[in-house]
Amino acid sequence: MLSALAAEALVRIREYIPQNLSNTVWAFAKLIIHDAPLLEAIASASIARLSALDSQNLSNSAWSCAALDFTDAPLLTAIAAESIRKLCAMYPQSLSNTAWAFATMPLRNEPLLQAIASEALRKLHEFDLMDCGNSAWSFARFSMRDDGLFSPLFERIFQDTAKIDSQAVHALCCTTWVLGRGDLTWELLEGRMRKG
Repeated sequence: MLSALAAEALVRIREYIPQNLSNTVWAFAKLIIHDAPLLEAIASASIARLSALDSQNLSNSAWSCAALDFTDAPLLTAIAAESIRKLCAMYPQSLSNTAWAFATMPLRNEPLLQAIASEALRKLHEFDLMDCGNSAWSFARFSMRDDGLFSPLFERIFQDTAKIDSQAVHALCCTTWVLGRGDLTWELLEGRMRKG
């Protein structure tokens, strides 16, 4: 049935509005179905029309490419450029998902990650623990060594971990991974522990 859907989507891909393209790749990513011809057609049809996507659809598209290990360089470069233009409209989850997506793929886009880091710091008070954990992991994966970024992220994580739930556990695991990489000093963690 899904191969029939993919085949039909390929026939009608030129009729899709940009959001349909984003929704289609997201749906296939959620189902973990890597249909190469469909993904290539979506990439080709999307590049020139990314400006019509809102920030969430851009984030969903990046996440979908990462989830499906689909590293179409022209598409990802275009998503990164358009995402930078729309960062101020991104919600915390979209910021952290976009950072995660680009951190998991071989295409390294420093301007995007630097822009996301700056926007994340501005919106940090809106981040939940999952957003903080995913962001910390993503920035560390890119070997960013900015205590001005990690200190506030860790502070936010430790501020909310008094209520232990799945998000708190995730955030603490990400924090431990980040610190274990050796890219950052344990001083950030030790300083927090001394504060209480």
